Amino acid sequence: YQRRVHGVNALLQHFRIPASICQQVFQIYPTILQHCGRDYSVTLNEMPHFLKSEIQQYILLHFVQSVPIFKILSTECCQALAGLLHLQVVPPAHVLLRRGEAGDHMYWISSGMVEIVDERDITITTLSPGAWFGEMSLLHDTTRTATVRSVTLCELFMLRKDDFHAILTRFPEFENTIRRRADSILALQQPPPTPSAPQDVTSDQDVASVHS
Repeated sequence: YQRRVHGVNALLQHFRIPASICQQVFQIYPTILQHCGRDYSVTLNEMPHFLKSEIQQYILLHFVQSVPIFKILSTECCQALAGLLHLQVVPPAHVLLRRGEAGDHMYWISSGMVEIVDERDITITTLSPGAWFGEMSLLHDTTRTATVRSVTLCELFMLRKDDFHAILTRFPEFENTIRRRADSILALQQPPPTPSAPQDVTSDQDVASVHS
């Protein structure tokens, strides 16, 4: 670990990388090293391509199957989904989705925390490992309705829009899972019904019957 850290530090100093970028590097690098220790990077790169691809798919499959809501999906569906995910590591305060922009991907959180903020930059809610976000604009082909940014250093798995729709078409079980959650979110966002004005339940006929 220390040897690798010294190597990165030497590289940054040699090329006179600005301090602000160096800070970001050392925010992210410990997580990258953790992956290296779990055969996510260095060890995999030393293997033949066909073995590297297979092991990566099992690593991604392990993540997909660890997400509670996906435990109901078939192994075939999980394997197909795992083959399309892309790992991203981002520093704190990194904007992942921006309100008003077109949606072309969604995310699952492997580690870390993100926050969803409204147009006034007020936090609506936070999301933790196992949660996902960004699917609404993919489902409904609309722009992003909120901004999402990282609160901590995050490991995320990204699914592109075309791959998202391919999985949706191929596996109805995945579509049902995603749409159920999307519908529940939309229901929560709906304003409460406006109370109707009180009505006089006494009709003219009722008055007449009382006096008859």
